[in-house]
Amino acid sequence: AAKAKAEKALEGYAKPDKRKYHNIETLSRKILFVIDISGSMRDKIVLPADATAEQQAEFPDRVKMEIAKKATIDFLATVDANVYFNIITFAGKVDLWRDSLVSGSQRTTAIKHVAKLKALEPSTGGRKAGGGGEEQKTNTYAALMAAFGQADAAVPDWKARTKVDTLFLVTDGLPTAGEVIEVPKLIRAITDLNKSRGIVIHVITFDK
Repeated sequence: AAKAKAEKALEGYAKPDKRKYHNIETLSRKILFVIDISGSMRDKIVLPADATAEQQAEFPDRVKMEIAKKATIDFLATVDANVYFNIITFAGKVDLWRDSLVSGSQRTTAIKHVAKLKALEPSTGGRKAGGGGEEQKTNTYAALMAAFGQADAAVPDWKARTKVDTLFLVTDGLPTAGEVIEVPKLIRAITDLNKSRGIVIHVITFDK
């Protein structure tokens, strides 16, 4: 009876061994992925000289964008209809895949979307290039503000809990655009904002 009650209490949550993102386990079923697509995500990570064969095989092409995409696709492939999520991409501007959280029943569509993601390429001329390449920069603050806006969005299932509780930020560099660029100031701003939200924030970064 105790076991049955425990299983009932865990209803609506994912099993930790089935839900890993960049090797981070999560029980959440209300997740936002915030993924950097700035130009530097086209670069490759540098494996240490003593990297094992297994580590080398894990990152065959070593391109940051491809690593981020693979981790997201692998995670989405495990979700069921009771998991709700959305995907936010950002560089100089922010793009939301959907206006609100969607059910895991849309995972195939989401996987196709992620598979098509590309890091921005340098401007080769024209009006955008002449404008200082703002679209190429990294506006982390705007991306996080968009994420917190999503945190108040209701999921399309009245039975599900209606608040985002977990956020994964994937980036490879310091903010270079936006209202807040200084990292300590950015951390303080998000910490203050999160006091009333209680969202679990995981930050995955790539070394330069």
